[in-house]
Amino acid sequence: IKEDVSRTIEFYNTNNPETPLAATLPVWTSGELANEAEQCQVLSDGLNRPVLPLPSPFESPDGLDPNRYMANMGLVLKKMSPSNGTGLSVNSLNILPTVYQPEPISLTRVLAVPGAVIAVSLLLFLALMTQSTSADITETQDQLNTTNQLLQQKMAQRQQYIDAMAELQLKVTSAETSGGNFAAAVSNLEVRSEKVNGNLEVTVNSLPETVSLTSISHTSNALTIKGQAPSEEDFLSYLRELEASERFSSITITNLRITAQDNIDFSVILGVGG
Repeated sequence: IKEDVSRTIEFYNTNNPETPLAATLPVWTSGELANEAEQCQVLSDGLNRPVLPLPSPFESPDGLDPNRYMANMGLVLKKMSPSNGTGLSVNSLNILPTVYQPEPISLTRVLAVPGAVIAVSLLLFLALMTQSTSADITETQDQLNTTNQLLQQKMAQRQQYIDAMAELQLKVTSAETSGGNFAAAVSNLEVRSEKVNGNLEVTVNSLPETVSLTSISHTSNALTIKGQAPSEEDFLSYLRELEASERFSSITITNLRITAQDNIDFSVILGVGG
């Protein structure tokens, strides 16, 4: 005990040369040592300062040795110390120099580890969320690309259908035009056929019994007839019948001669154009 107390006093005086511990400052003892007067005297002689029993802070009943319960009394005093922190409890006294005293527990240090754990957890959560979001974006982009490809294919097919329909429409229009032209041609042919038939019918039906035809040729604008009449009077009578029918725009005699049998051979062009 003497060596430990001596080193403590020497350590304090060395680090506090301006305020060293006075030699008259007693060393307070408690426990069994406080009841050993001889041991206290030996310790006092060795330390060159008084060694005294620590007085009890509480009143104690007769027969109770308070020196044995000083530690308990100190804990009670500490528990009973003011909550506002004013004053310094003796049992909490630390006379070591500040540089040798343990650093007080910092709230920052206490919260640093949980804060770091929370920060790492948040970063990990954000990383997972970012990774998940990135995966979702990639999947959505793939789906969008697939949809765009399908849309392009549909648009290409639609354009093909439009082109095919346009080509088919052209064919239909061409067919309708051809059909219209054909119908017009047929109609024109029917009209011309009716006209030719009518001209031939008038030409034949207007013949006197004495006049005969040897040839008939029809063009788009003229009907050429050749024949024979027994006399000029019969021939002229035939021409008057043709003129009276009003089907011919002109009547032109291109040849007229008397045969050896005194008959008249004639060639007449009837104008049918208009």
